[in-house]
Amino acid sequence: MKWGESTRAIVILTACLAATFALERIGYRLTVIALLVFFLGVLERRRPLPVALVALGFSLASFYVVGDLLHVPLPRSPWGF
Repeated sequence: MKWGESTRAIVILTACLAATFALERIGYRLTVIALLVFFLGVLERRRPLPVALVALGFSLASFYVVGDLLHVPLPRSPWGF
């Protein structure tokens, strides 16, 4: 493993750790949006519009499937969404 790949792995693990703590504070949807924007926009350096659409779509769709269809309670933001 090259040093560049080790650094990338540490950044990914740190982002996942930060997302773990953010879940209860800002809710599932906002945490997933922030995490995907970071992964796709910062680490993968994709264009902003597709990154925003994928992050928003995935967070809303996964919340609907897991939270509403499967009835698994997911953290909500302090603002109720």
